Parts: sequence; structure tokens; C-alpha cells
Amino acid sequence: MNPKIKYAGICFLLILFTFCSYRMYQLALWGYLPLFFISSLWGLYILFFEKRYRLRWLGLATLSGILLSLGFPNLPFTILMFVGFVPLLMVESEIGVERGVAIKEVFKYAYHALVVWNILTTWWVSNAGLAGGMIANFLNALFMCVPFLAFHYTRQKFGNRIGYFSFIVYWIAFEYLHLNWEISWPWLTLGNAFAEFPAWVQWYEYTGALGGSLWILGTNVLVFLGYRSWKSAKDIGGNSIPYKYFVGVSCAILLPIFLVSYMMRAGDQRKPDEQVSVVVVQPNYEPHYQKFDIPEYQQMQQFLRLSAQKLDTASDYLVFPETSFERIKHNDIWENPTIRSLKNFVHRYPKLNLVTGLGSFRIFERNNVPYRFSIRTFVKGDKSTFWESYNSAIQISAKADDIPVYLKSKFVPGPELLPYHWLFAFLQPLFEKMGGSSVAFFSSLPHTRIAMWPSAPPES
Repeated sequence: MNPKIKYAGICFLLILFTFCSYRMYQLALWGYLPLFFISSLWGLYILFFEKRYRLRWLGLATLSGILLSLGFPNLPFTILMFVGFVPLLMVESEIGVERGVAIKEVFKYAYHALVVWNILTTWWVSNAGLAGGMIANFLNALFMCVPFLAFHYTRQKFGNRIGYFSFIVYWIAFEYLHLNWEISWPWLTLGNAFAEFPAWVQWYEYTGALGGSLWILGTNVLVFLGYRSWKSAKDIGGNSIPYKYFVGVSCAILLPIFLVSYMMRAGDQRKPDEQVSVVVVQPNYEPHYQKFDIPEYQQMQQFLRLSAQKLDTASDYLVFPETSFERIKHNDIWENPTIRSLKNFVHRYPKLNLVTGLGSFRIFERNNVPYRFSIRTFVKGDKSTFWESYNSAIQISAKADDIPVYLKSKFVPGPELLPYHWLFAFLQPLFEKMGGSSVAFFSSLPHTRIAMWPSAPPES
């Protein structure tokens, strides 16, 4: 790299990093500042150690990270996911030819590409806690390197056919694991990219999001193999178009969409009594400060006012966000004024079912306390109160008096959960400062008395 360009880049990034740090220190709400803060920090690292990288491969790896980022919600360029891995596959292929089994070389460029992807798509997590968000970006990119390095080793050991097939298998296996272990981080599951265009993936009811991951990975491999076939022909003086790959890519992209069109046409033919009318309400309270400063009865009025504008006698479902209402006691839920108000409102509409998130809790009798990690104890004098807090969801129906309750069971590592506490208990002070819910964090610790935080059980 030209030294003048390098030093100019370092100066620019230092200024950007300093500005973002200063503004984040001043402001309570950061907006997009964490994006520029973390990006400038990673850019400085790359420029300081630029001599360790080959410029062409670094550019291709960066391009891969950018394409994958542009293809992810909430941007409308989802089609780019079908080629997002292609530049990185080019880097892996060229390193394999030039240097044999160069795992360290592959790791450098793969990690850079995946860090770029993570930063540009999940930077917003740092608005909840800067340290936690940055750890999530860099650690998740490290985890993503594992299937890519396994693919590189397999391709070197067993050849291209098995190698590129293993890339698809390893990545989907990694995503499945990443959805189900305690360090779960599901935002960047490839199949989630189609959230902007749900009409493309109506078949998710059969495959789940991993079906979309298979679609993206398979198409990337076909595009890369087509490029490599064309490049090989060109290098020996030919100029043939790899028609079989062109046809394969076209079918890989278009056939699932045609399948969706068929499914949607079949859905449009349903009888009116088989269709469902859903109203979703978002009151748009700023979640860090505003939501907790506004009295709950005022929030309730806003919810009901917005709902009444859209509901009619044919409405089947009304949906409110996560933790829309707080401090709901399970023991005597019908005595809570919030629940009574919601029930009275639902009864105005004969078919309506209201699904809402709650911050709730249950108090246990002293002689009937279950042994669970999440039970808390508040001690006042010689009296102990045992209680458990939940991130829950309920359904209130106009046709039924009972209230089904769902309790959140999959938690966000860091803000909500200390993963594998038996191994990482020494990180407890750091996790306490990550700016999220304390409920699941303490659920991951051994049963213990907590008398200082919170200071008392919630009041009903």
C-alpha cells in the first residue's frame, strides 16, 4: 500500500475514533456512533498491521464482508447474499493453490471478512452495552471462522467436490449449534436475511430458517464454481461461458421463488373463514429511558388508542411487543389492573385474541419453593420472600377466561445470560456491566440469596 494513502487513512480513522468516543461520552443515546466507533477501531488495526496482508486478498475479504452486510436486513439488497461468500471463496482457493494447507493465511482473511460482516450488521447491540456489543462482534466472527477453516482443511485433504459440499454442511451444522448452545447468537443465521422479503420463503414452515441458509450457501458455491470454470478457460486462451453453472445458478435462485408463488396462489384460494386478520401495535417508546419514565397507565392508554384505530369485529389477533407491561404478578394475575383493563378491552371484539409480552414474577410459599437457579430471596428482618422473575408472553382471549403463559427460555449471552457459569464464573463482574436484563443472568448462577439487587420483590 502507498505509504501516503496508509498514513492518511490512519489519520482519518484516528479522528473518527476520537470524535465518536467524545460524543458517546457526552450523549445518553448513541444512535449510529457505535458503528463508526467499532469500524474505525478495526480499520486502525488493519492499517497498523497492513504488511501482514496481501492487498488483493484483503480487498476481496473486505468485499465479501460488505456484500453479506448489504444483503442483510433492514437493507433491500437481499439478492447480494447469493454472491456474498464468493470473494472469500476466491481468497481461499488462491491461498490453497499458492501455499498449500495455509490455515493461518485463510484464517486472517476469513476473520477479517466475518468481522466486517458482524460489525456492519450487529453494531446496534453496542447501544445496550459497548463492551458486550464489541465482544459479541469479534467473538462471533471467531466462531464463524471454525466452519470455514474446517471447509478449507477438508478441501485440501479430499478435493474440490467433497470440499465445497462440506462448506455447506459445516456452515449449516455451525448455525444449528449456534442456535442451541448457551453462547447462542442467532441474528446472523443466513436464512434470516430474507426477513425483508418473506414472500420469497413461505416454505420456511417446512424447513425453518436453515432452509434459507442452504439456499444461500448452495447458490454461492455454484456461482463461485461457475466463475472458476470461466477463469480457467480464459487462462488457457478460451472464452467459453460455463452454461451448466449459469443454468444451475438460475434454477437455484428461481425454483424456490416459483415454489413460493405456487404456495401463495394456493393460499389466496382459501375461504374467507380460513383467513386470519392480525393487528400489530408498536407504541414507539424509547426503550432505555422513556419507557420507564412514563406511568404505565399512560402507556396503556397509548396501546389501546392505537389498537382501537385498526381493530374491527373481524380481527382475530392483536399483538403487542416484548415486555409491554411490567411487574405483573402470576399468583393473582386477574387482580392486576393492567390485566383487567386488557381483558375488558378484548371483550369489545368477539373474535379477538391479544398476545402481549410482560415483565412478570411469581412469589412462592416458604414451604413450596422449587430448587432452581433462578429463584431469588429477599430478606427483611426475620422474613424471607422467595420469588422468580420472567420475561413472559400471555394470550388474553375474548372467548376464554384462562390465560396461557409462555416463559422465555433462550437468553442473550452477556446481557441476559452468563454462558457456562461453571467455566466462566470469573467473568461475572464484566457480565454484570453489559447493560441488559438481570433475570437470566442470575438464572445461570447457583441458587443464592440476593438481598441488594433488586432491593425488594416487585409490588403487584
